[in-house]
Amino acid sequence: MIILRVAILIAIIYYSCSSPSDYKSLIENIKIDYYNTDLASPNSSFKLFKYNRSQFAINVSIWILQDLDGRKIESATKLYKFLSNDFKYTGVQLKVPNVCKMWKDDLYGIRTIMRKCGDVDLCDIKKGHWHLDNCWPTDSIKYFPKSIPLGHYKIAMESKLMDGTPLVTIAWYGEASLYFRQMKNNREHL
Repeated sequence: MIILRVAILIAIIYYSCSSPSDYKSLIENIKIDYYNTDLASPNSSFKLFKYNRSQFAINVSIWILQDLDGRKIESATKLYKFLSNDFKYTGVQLKVPNVCKMWKDDLYGIRTIMRKCGDVDLCDIKKGHWHLDNCWPTDSIKYFPKSIPLGHYKIAMESKLMDGTPLVTIAWYGEASLYFRQMKNNREHL
């Protein structure tokens, strides 16, 4: 009985003191639900792949058909949790009324992450080829929340011009788990 109490105490302390590096986040899929074919060519590609044994990466290649001003683009990101065989809206939403300001302020490390993958500037998006290569730097985990309920998630990001013209809708599907839980599962399979 005392061993059970000690184990529960250790688990509670570990969970309450865990840092973002204690998480094992896994992007399971990324899907483009919509993109404006008047602003980007239909032969654009978006590929999620296994970069190495433990890391996924993203390659993006888009032909932009018109110059876009990041100060006139707004974005909204909503978080959904998988409950009862469906993704339910959690009430968590991040609205960015000016993508250029988000870029300059490096909100959630987005500029730092994307600059390592390609020559990108969200304040001044020029007509022509736009790409990100092998994008998913390992230090992006520091922008992950310290305490998030474990489980499966969907992150839906919608960007549009301030006049209401939709640009793109992207859905990210993934899982948040803690490393110690993954280690326990691996030991059970031995």
